[in-house]
Formats: sequence, structure tokens, C-alpha cells
Amino acid sequence: MDLFRATDRHCREHPRPYRTWPGAAEGQSSPPLGTASILTVPVFISVANWSGVISESGCGGGICVTVTAAPLLTFDPGEPGSKSLACTGSGTKFNRLIPPIQQAIQQGACAHAYKMRTAVDGRPNGWPATATVTWSIAWTSTVGQTGVLPAVVRAVPIPRSVQEVQTVVVGGSTP
Repeated sequence: MDLFRATDRHCREHPRPYRTWPGAAEGQSSPPLGTASILTVPVFISVANWSGVISESGCGGGICVTVTAAPLLTFDPGEPGSKSLACTGSGTKFNRLIPPIQQAIQQGACAHAYKMRTAVDGRPNGWPATATVTWSIAWTSTVGQTGVLPAVVRAVPIPRSVQEVQTVVVGGSTP
């Protein structure tokens, strides 16, 4: 049925998290990809071309079918001991007006504060982080039949180097 092909095509094309996927220049990361993260400062991941749940219907031979696809963004920071995060909606875009930690602790935030540096003590140059959009697809028909199609999964690696920043206070006093 053409409707299934159209929905499959849409899920393959939208959303794609990062610039490394052809035709999709809508991914966002703070700090930007290629910029090292700072130890204990949250990294934020979001998808700018997020379409949310989509539904399309089509009829043929007296039967109408509606296919609904629902996306879920997950972020795996790749750091040993870290857990994959199920993000709310399109993820979390960093807001300069709100402290990073306050944004990162919100329920469903797509953020992670790295605890271990990279490129030291035999560690890799970057943690193998991954952003994944999983489309759950279901259909219903006017004759009472329903079903679920295989999920469409789109993942992209976003390796993240992590550096430590130290300061030295010269003169003056501390509170």
C-alpha cells in the first residue's frame, strides 16, 4: 500500500539528529559537535527538525488505513557507567538564561554531565556517544484490524571529548 511506503519514507527522512546524516542539518548539541566538553558541565542534545507524532491515512478498495508513527529520542553518552537517557520530545536545547545544572536535572532532559576525562590513562579520545530516534509505527483500519510495524531506528555517533578545567587563584583572598 502506498501509505505504508510514504510513512516509511517520512520516518527515514525526519528527524535525523545530526549533520553527519545526508540531507539533515538540524541537529543541535551544546557544546557544538567537535568542541570538547568540560568535566561535570552538562552536554545538551536536541533535534531541531522534530516533527513529533505523525499520522497519515489512505483508502483503497473500500478500506481506509491510518498509520501513526511516534518518535522517541534517546541519548547514550558512551561514558563507562552512564545510562542511556530517554529524552522528552525533541531533546533539550541549552538556554543561556538558566544555569546548566538546573536544566539538566529536569525530568526527561536530554543532557549528561561527564564525570571522566578522555584521552588520559588509556581512555579513548572521545566517549562513543550516540543519539537515536526510534519511530514506533502502528496502523488501524476501518474494518477493525490493527497492527504494529517494525520500528524504524536511526542512530548517529556523536563522539565527545571531555577535558578538565582547573583554575589557580593568585593573590587576594577566598570567601
